[in-house]
Amino acid sequence: MPKKSGINRMHTVRLVQDSDYKSWTPTQLGNYISERGLAGYGEMFQYNDIDGSVAHAITEEDLDDMGVDGLADRLKLLEILGSLQRAHEQLDREKVIWEGEEQLYDSLCHRLIKTWCGCFPVDLYYYTLTKSHLTLKKTENCRCGPILCCGAANYIVDNIDLSHVTDVDVEGTPPPICIQLCCCCGNTLEHVIVRNKDEDDTKRLSLKKGDGVEVARKIK
Repeated sequence: MPKKSGINRMHTVRLVQDSDYKSWTPTQLGNYISERGLAGYGEMFQYNDIDGSVAHAITEEDLDDMGVDGLADRLKLLEILGSLQRAHEQLDREKVIWEGEEQLYDSLCHRLIKTWCGCFPVDLYYYTLTKSHLTLKKTENCRCGPILCCGAANYIVDNIDLSHVTDVDVEGTPPPICIQLCCCCGNTLEHVIVRNKDEDDTKRLSLKKGDGVEVARKIK
């Protein structure tokens, strides 16, 4: 029976967070198991050439076939492999697939008017999309005109669980006709409307043309 030893929990957290176990070699996977207090079984994984790409598929019957006789040791090995899979799934859910910045102005003229030629800038929302959540964050800075003041700032963070999203639409808003005719400039803004199960809780993302359609496709 392999000798049991203590688990360095801080090392465990660092290793799980910093590594993608599915790319591990049999030696890396075996070392990980050995460091969890099951040294003899780590060598067994290396001997059977089991690497990270198949570790998540190991069953109790597989462990029995490999010669892991004790039920307690089989359960411990399954828990170790299961924790790797859960950590991988969490990292995959939290992986950022898109980031963007709120677009409030359809032209330079529009921006100058709304901010009094930059004297009163407006704080923007910043958007982050992962596989599981859409996050809208805005920092409300304290300013004296355009100058940032010292001190802490208020902030808003709105997390949207994508599993609750029921519909995503995109509305395009062109610049006013006067801007188009007189200034020969201006850009269409796209507004992504995100609706969830709570019909009263609808979110709007303001983006430049093209980005709205792309993001709506990713959210869906």
